[in-house]
Amino acid sequence: MIYTVVDSESAHRSRLEQLARACGFSVECGADVADIAVERVAEFDLIFFELSAESLDGNHPVFAPGVFESTEVFVMSETDTPEAADWAIWMGASYYFRKPGDSESLRPLLEDIAAEAASGENR
Repeated sequence: MIYTVVDSESAHRSRLEQLARACGFSVECGADVADIAVERVAEFDLIFFELSAESLDGNHPVFAPGVFESTEVFVMSETDTPEAADWAIWMGASYYFRKPGDSESLRPLLEDIAAEAASGENR
């Protein structure tokens, strides 16, 4: 199982990485949307994706329709704006939260995704 975190803040990235490892995921991290190669998205069971001013311009190929259809996407944002929520919906996010997020709320979601991936179930 592979999981990736795209978050500009290293401390937050590290916290999410530790939580994911505790739930049984192998983890890759990046600081920017450009760190995700579109052709690799389907390799991941889960992607934590930070919406930021830079990512909201929508110009990166990762925003093409259908890119995330076979991958769970958790979208996080520092601001709880209608624009951020619209992007999360457009991306097909399974879960949307304001950073930093609550580990106790995220843990059961991660555990469920890990169990599905281990059993070979599709979302």
